[in-house]
Amino acid sequence: MEEQIYQTEFCSLYWNPELRVVREDWRIANCPLHEFQSMLYFMMDFCIDHRVKNLIIDAFGAISILPEKHHIWLGEKFNRQFTDTTEVETIFLIIPESLVTSISVNKYYDSIKRNDRNITVIKLKNLQEAINILRLKMKTNQ
Repeated sequence: MEEQIYQTEFCSLYWNPELRVVREDWRIANCPLHEFQSMLYFMMDFCIDHRVKNLIIDAFGAISILPEKHHIWLGEKFNRQFTDTTEVETIFLIIPESLVTSISVNKYYDSIKRNDRNITVIKLKNLQEAINILRLKMKTNQ
């Protein structure tokens, strides 16, 4: 069962202990940088504390684009910290309906897929696909 662990008007975070996954549920990508950073640092700390293996970035219903300064911060600072300090093995990116928003998601995909730890990054069309893959992964690992 999924439980909400963080919420802003822009994005909510959910934890599913059964599937060992944190899900980012984006509504508005164009948020203030300090709020974006606070949310991602909270998510990273949660992943560390709970030894999270999977992350879903659900941008399906998101509107707007992620500002360039956010992409720069992700690429120059956060992505490296995240891959160095968490145990996340797989990131699922749920592609937005909005063509404009999908540009930001694709830009993030390009930056995170180049990581030293070989985290698997998978683009999907909907959340249910990610859940199905995670359930299959859990069954295989038992």
